Amino acid sequence: MSKTQPIIYDMGNSPRNRASQARLPFHNDYGLWIFRWRERQCVPTYQTPIPRKFEFYNICHLLEGRGWFWQEGQKKRDLAPGDAILNMPGVIQDYNGYDEFFVEDFICFGGPVADMLAQSGVFSQSIVRMGMTRRLLPIIRLVEITTKAFQLKANMALQNLIVELHLESQKTADQSRHGERLEDLLREIQCRPDHWWTVSEMAEFMDLSVNQFIHIFHSKMDVTPKQYLDNFKLRRIAEDILKDTEPLSETAKRYGYLDYFHFSKRFKQVIGCSPLEYRKHFMIKPVPKGKS
Repeated sequence: MSKTQPIIYDMGNSPRNRASQARLPFHNDYGLWIFRWRERQCVPTYQTPIPRKFEFYNICHLLEGRGWFWQEGQKKRDLAPGDAILNMPGVIQDYNGYDEFFVEDFICFGGPVADMLAQSGVFSQSIVRMGMTRRLLPIIRLVEITTKAFQLKANMALQNLIVELHLESQKTADQSRHGERLEDLLREIQCRPDHWWTVSEMAEFMDLSVNQFIHIFHSKMDVTPKQYLDNFKLRRIAEDILKDTEPLSETAKRYGYLDYFHFSKRFKQVIGCSPLEYRKHFMIKPVPKGKS
C-alpha cells in the first residue's frame, strides 16, 4: 500500500484535539468516558484499506457479514461474525467487510482509566473472539441515560467487559501454547520410545505443575499420561516382536518393563493376547529357499 497521510479521527469535530474532554463533569472525576456508540450500524463495504487512526479507544463487534482488518505493516486479516476489534489511539489501521454490509456494534471511549488499562496490557490493539452475544449492547443501553448513576454503571460495565476479554484472550493463548508444547512432548516420546518418562518429567517438559499437566493432557488426549505412555510403548513392542526373534523379556526390558509378568499382563490388556501368542500368530515365517 502506498504511503499516505492517515485520516485522523478524534473525539469531536472541532477543535480537533478533544481527546482530553469529558462529556460530563462526573467523567472527569472518574477518569473514563464513553463519548460515541452505535448499535447494529450497517456500513457499506469496500476492500481497499484507507489508512486512518483514532485518537481514542474503540471496541467494534462484528455482528453480520464477512470482514477484514488491516494494520500498517501487516497483511489484511479476515473477520467472522462474533469477532471484535480492540483499537488503540494512534494505530494506523482500517477495517470493513466483503459482503454488502458490515454490521457492527461499537463503543468509543477515552480517559486516564483507559490509558492505565492500556499501559498495563489489559487493553491492547488486537482481534478477539467476543461471540455472538451482543456484549456491547448492555453498555450502550446504560450510557444512553445521562444521569450520574447510569453513567457510573456504564463505566463499570465497560471496565468489566475489557477485563473479561483480556482474561478470555489470555486463556485462549495459554491453550494454544499448551497445545504446541504437548505436540512437542508427543514427538519427543515417539523419538525416544525406550525412555521411561515420569509424569513429573513430562510436566517439567511443558513447564507446568504436575496437576496442571495431568489436567491439560487428559482434556486433550482423553487418557492419562501414564495410560498414553503405556499404550504407546506396548504398541511399539508389538511391532518389534514381529521383526526379530529376540527374547520377549529382553524386548520388554528395552522399553522399561523389568517385570515380565507385569509386562505380559499389560500387553494382553492392550493388544488382546499375550506377547508369545501375538508373535506366534502374526509373525510371518520366511519362505525356505527354493520354494515359492
